[in-house]
Amino acid sequence: MGRTFKDLPCHGIDPALLQGQLGADRFVIEAYNRKRHGTFLDIGAGHPVNISNTVALERCLNWTGVLCDIEHHEALRRERRAALILSDALIVDWRHLVATVFPSGRCDFLSLDLEPPVLTEYAMRILPWDAIRFGIVALEHDSYREDGPARQERMRAFMEANGYELFAEIAHDDWWIDPQVFNAEELHTRFADLLGVTE
Repeated sequence: MGRTFKDLPCHGIDPALLQGQLGADRFVIEAYNRKRHGTFLDIGAGHPVNISNTVALERCLNWTGVLCDIEHHEALRRERRAALILSDALIVDWRHLVATVFPSGRCDFLSLDLEPPVLTEYAMRILPWDAIRFGIVALEHDSYREDGPARQERMRAFMEANGYELFAEIAHDDWWIDPQVFNAEELHTRFADLLGVTE
């Protein structure tokens, strides 16, 4: 099967907290060179720890931001210390939230994964992309599920229209980068062995 981003070493980070199902947390940590005090927006955050893309960022590197999950919001309130914890992503006034929580108009990491996957696409479209830029976006497309290939194509067209570059398709996720923050060629060189790139 080869190496995956789950194999990416993150020295100095508690391995028990590296919970990202596909290694998105490891990618974010290493792409940002273990930046401290970063920011995240985790929509469809899920369990406070299990398969979380942001718990290691929060607990090991003092990142903060927004967690949103309709099923686990009470557990998130008990166990996480994000700046804001919400339930239903589809009724949030995202423009007001972005202006309040991310007044600089920048957020380091967006993780977006709702069920069913049609809601992920809907939530993506209601975010105020004209008011905020994300350094890295992990966007679950679930192309293997109903309407999957067409949904992935629509989501990719949307992200490209908003000025993001596709870094990699990792299983059922697309990982995007902001070219104002990262050089795609440099990142691909750094992570070539995990992307199946050979000399």
